[in-house]
Amino acid sequence: MKFHSLRNQLVWQQMKQQQEALLIGYLIAGDPTIPKSLKIIENSFLAGLDILELGIPSRNPYMDGPIIQNGHARVNLMVDDLLMLLRNMRQQVQKPIWAMGYKADLFQSNFYKQLASEQLVDALLVPDCSYEESYEMAREVGDYGVDVVQFIQPTMSDHQMSEIAKYASIIYAQTYVGTTGANPATLNELPIFYKRIRRHTQAMIVAGFGLKTPDKVRTVVKSHFDGAVVGSALVECCADENQDRLFQLISKLKRATDLYQIKG
Repeated sequence: MKFHSLRNQLVWQQMKQQQEALLIGYLIAGDPTIPKSLKIIENSFLAGLDILELGIPSRNPYMDGPIIQNGHARVNLMVDDLLMLLRNMRQQVQKPIWAMGYKADLFQSNFYKQLASEQLVDALLVPDCSYEESYEMAREVGDYGVDVVQFIQPTMSDHQMSEIAKYASIIYAQTYVGTTGANPATLNELPIFYKRIRRHTQAMIVAGFGLKTPDKVRTVVKSHFDGAVVGSALVECCADENQDRLFQLISKLKRATDLYQIKG
């Protein structure tokens, strides 16, 4: 397993040295405005984010739940505005930035090529691409120092997991099948899910979907995942522009990734 992004490699190594799991936070680019979005992102890293998963605004975020759909609806950015935000962000943020977008907005538009060639992001996530399309992206952007995150769901067979994990540097394990922001009935199967994936790869494995509280993040970390992805809970704080609540939540979520506390 080899990272293409040096930032991704360094943050992963640092996590292991410090006996912590990674906290990956999802925020939508330009939510609620470009200047506020940039400030929110900077302060979110200060509050405890290790990696930013930046949502590329979409007119049809059909795989997301109502909280994130409403977040997309709040944003109306032209491509030039989005690039300006990302360029400013890249100058001010040295930690990894992952761009998460839909196939129509990132892949079919070839926008991912510009993000990669300008080295504005460290990873790409396109959940509605087939893994063949994801591999196509990975071949094209690897030389620019960009990883492509592969998605694995608990309903997949071991053969499917093996094929997806074969060349992956980062795997996003969805805790359930469905739209973002739902409350999974249980996270009890996460240790088994992790072992099934780990059998096929030495890649970074992070888990997400439905992780809204420190307790759920702690459950993910106890299950041996390398990181937890939190989205809807953070985007919800942006809806009422309650930045204090957002940063306090991030701080609490980050404390839940401390392996020393969990083992203690």
